[in-house]
Amino acid sequence: MKVDKLWLTYLGIGLMIVAIILNLLSLFNVIDLASWVSSLISALVIFNLYFLLFKGDKKYGKFFLIVGCLMIVFAIIEFII
Repeated sequence: MKVDKLWLTYLGIGLMIVAIILNLLSLFNVIDLASWVSSLISALVIFNLYFLLFKGDKKYGKFFLIVGCLMIVFAIIEFII
């Protein structure tokens, strides 16, 4: 693995751990997590997957990029509403 992608791996692992902890705390009503926050964290994880695994792949790369963009747009719309 290249050194320039190593920090992306650590960032992705950290984001996934934070997302799991926040979603579990929200599931058991310990914290009141807005759904747009969860969507935004998930979108960041998807973007991280895109940059790590599928950047050169035309088929799956575009799919992950489009899904990540849509999740961010929906999170912003939900925050505004």
